[in-house]
Amino acid sequence: MGKRRKLKLAYISNDSIRRTTLRRRGDGLKKKLNEIKTLCGVDACAVIYDPEKPTPDVWPSEPEVSDVIKRVDTETATKRIMMNQKDFLNQCIEKAKKQERRM
Repeated sequence: MGKRRKLKLAYISNDSIRRTTLRRRGDGLKKKLNEIKTLCGVDACAVIYDPEKPTPDVWPSEPEVSDVIKRVDTETATKRIMMNQKDFLNQCIEKAKKQERRM
């Protein structure tokens, strides 16, 4: 097997090459997500916005993507800890005191 050369990441100015690259990379991304989903038994989804198309490309399907996004939103909302400025500063002070004690 040969070595892969390092790919220079820069904006592709040629329209046809850029569209082809977007399509190919999107297909590759969907293939990798499918492999992760199958091998690891996890939920995965992708939403790819193409400026040339009026609607985004969703994988695997819109209802499945909506379910995954809803689940992520509810899980992160329950894990979020709301705190005001006073609580935040008190927490910072406590951390600093612990570090000071260790030293």
